[in-house]
Amino acid sequence: MNNIKIRKAILEDADSFVKIKNHLPMNLSEEKTSKGGFLLGTTVEEYKFYIETSLVLVVEDDNKVIGFGIILLDHIIRESSLWKKREEVTWFIDFKRYENIELSYFEQLAFLPGYKYWPTRLAYQILKESFDNGAKALITTTVKKPVKNMAALPLIEIAHGVLAGNINETHPSVGEINSDIYIIDSENFYKYVPIHPLFKLLFEK
Repeated sequence: MNNIKIRKAILEDADSFVKIKNHLPMNLSEEKTSKGGFLLGTTVEEYKFYIETSLVLVVEDDNKVIGFGIILLDHIIRESSLWKKREEVTWFIDFKRYENIELSYFEQLAFLPGYKYWPTRLAYQILKESFDNGAKALITTTVKKPVKNMAALPLIEIAHGVLAGNINETHPSVGEINSDIYIIDSENFYKYVPIHPLFKLLFEK
């Protein structure tokens, strides 16, 4: 694993993204999972759109893509159905104070099994790039029902992310989905994440 590196995604990576996603279905027979996984599908065309318009990083091992992360930029968020759905959210905070600042949205993070520390390294790198590029806060959602997805919660906690809201949605392929919405402020990320023992350990490896 000495040849593992993080780089910016290119359009040709989209096929690899679909293959990785197809390896990681969420197990609906479990009540909760810390392994993550996908409930909904993403097409090659959608991945190409993300690569062209958003912050997308990949991790490759000997030129094979083994993981990727996608963060949507502010202008993409505000043109999306996601932004329109904010009116359907049960907010626990005053979200209006975030409407006039630059935002980013953590769309996806996926990894093939067997790369213990690299998913967290990639999450750190893509979050840092998002904030370095001007985002003042990052929004992310975690599925609560039908399966509680706990994979992202440790990093959210380290970054002092706050539980900002909750939303109910219906998707034809899955049915009812309930998700928690978290917000990570850039100043909390810079203040708390780099000094956390986990990240000191990661970057010593």
